[in-house]
Amino acid sequence: MINENTNDAASAGTTTLTLTNSNGCEYTETTIVTYVGSEDVVINETTCDAASAGTTSVTLTNANGCEYTETTIVTYVGTEDMVINETIL
Repeated sequence: MINENTNDAASAGTTTLTLTNSNGCEYTETTIVTYVGSEDVVINETTCDAASAGTTSVTLTNANGCEYTETTIVTYVGTEDMVINETIL
């Protein structure tokens, strides 16, 4: 049995091969590939401060040494200041 790690989720899984040794005897080789990466993270936040709105991304490393991206999206949900002009007769 062979155990391996990957940071590519699509590569994770188990494969089994039947092989023949130099004496003509068959044996089974099983490879187990474990996903140790981290999925990218998206954090959605809201703000009442228009200047704080925007998107930032940072690349982080998990405990297994695999990189992932954390993106923070801050959406402005406030109301712009209003000026009301009134004429009173």
